Amino acid sequence: IAGEYAVTEPGYKSVLIAVDRFVTASIEDSNAPQGTIHSKTLHHDPVTFQRREDQIVVSDVHAAKQLKYVITAIEVFEQYVRSNHISLKHFNLTIDSNLDDANGHKYGLGSSAAVLVSVVKVLNEFYETHLSNLYIYKLAVIANMKLQ
Repeated sequence: IAGEYAVTEPGYKSVLIAVDRFVTASIEDSNAPQGTIHSKTLHHDPVTFQRREDQIVVSDVHAAKQLKYVITAIEVFEQYVRSNHISLKHFNLTIDSNLDDANGHKYGLGSSAAVLVSVVKVLNEFYETHLSNLYIYKLAVIANMKLQ
């Protein structure tokens, strides 16, 4: 066992190094009756989404599978928003990552966790909820647990 997986088993060693790789998320208000999600790594064009009760429904079924981490992070964050009686807004979300190579192969640098945290963090800014980094982390962990 090596890398990030080694630290999950007692007695194994791992090497930790800083890498110059990132996941970034940006968000803007949408005046349309739906929002969009654009993963620059996965798709050339944004996919639209709508809300059905407390679920995010993406217009493209294939894209929905690829965006499951993004969608789940949005759903968990919006559950927090609704529980605090904050009105939901439509938005256009863009995710950009350089945690995989040109062919889409992951480097194994925790890209799934990075996507969850970046989406929760940008939604925190968008809704001006002023959550602490610890609370952002906790919401990302909840989203990750829902995906297991």
